[in-house]
Amino acid sequence: MISFVETVWDDSFDPAIFAPTDPRRVRLRWIGRAKSPNPGPCLILTAGLHGNEPMGVHAAQNVMKTLRAADNLRRGDVFAFRGNLTALALVKRYIDRDLNRIWAEEHVEEVRKTPRESLYCSEDREMLELLGVLNYALDEASGEPFLMDLHTSSAPSLPFVIGGQGKQFQAIQDELNAPSVHDPKGYFQGSLFSFAERHGLSAMAFEAGRHDDEASACIHEIAVWTVLRALDMVEPTEKYPATMPESAIPADMSIPREIELFHRHGVRPEESFVMKPGFRNFDRVERGQVIAQDNHGYIHSPDNGFVFLPLYQQSGEDGFYVGRVARSHSGRSAE
Repeated sequence: MISFVETVWDDSFDPAIFAPTDPRRVRLRWIGRAKSPNPGPCLILTAGLHGNEPMGVHAAQNVMKTLRAADNLRRGDVFAFRGNLTALALVKRYIDRDLNRIWAEEHVEEVRKTPRESLYCSEDREMLELLGVLNYALDEASGEPFLMDLHTSSAPSLPFVIGGQGKQFQAIQDELNAPSVHDPKGYFQGSLFSFAERHGLSAMAFEAGRHDDEASACIHEIAVWTVLRALDMVEPTEKYPATMPESAIPADMSIPREIELFHRHGVRPEESFVMKPGFRNFDRVERGQVIAQDNHGYIHSPDNGFVFLPLYQQSGEDGFYVGRVARSHSGRSAE
């Protein structure tokens, strides 16, 4: 497996432009860039916003190496960046705060205005550096940008998409053939993809499977190549690399294609939250069913639905979510 520090480096790029950020950190964050001489979409990959999710990083490295070696990008640009460098090095979800929950507008503006040496939260420093490379990618883009944030979960799971909007997204979703999870209540307003959407970008998070399952890296790669084809950035007949099985993203047709979240159970460390063993993403739950417990007693599902992102790791602010078939796909208009 590719090492954490491997980088597909663009010799024309000078990390000194990000001063006062240490150039060594820029080099660690930068996974790679592929550029076509023909203008077109700009695909921006982010991976490892959570430090215990290395499979997206490995997948992004493999994709960038293949693109650079084969020189087969027919139009546009592809950038790939690591997220939480410190947490990735320590294999921890985060150091001080969840980097994928702090992208609220007010907080981002506060971080932008604060000198780096005065940022005492590790994830605030990571955010500031991420903003620098993301803005660089947007400035360099020759066409419409699309952000794809790669994730895995602590529970077994079929792949799925969270979020997703913009004119590019429908074509991508049709090609991915993975369920879409929508967030009408704004539970993920602090996520990077939501921040990008608020600033006019097409964006989504892609969940590939479990943190420690190497198949998750393969699924991430398949998803990225699928997006590249959907955006007409590589030839439609482009094959997956020989190291990967030429198969579609795993699917289960019994799972609804569109699901909306209606409940989030937040947790605090002092509550000693424990999820009942055995839940996977998309497992059905019934109203009143015991699905977890904490210092206050048993925790029940508030209604019939599907469980999402059940917490089976020590750190995290989200105990679980519950979703239902999206109203726009059940005979009712969406709210």
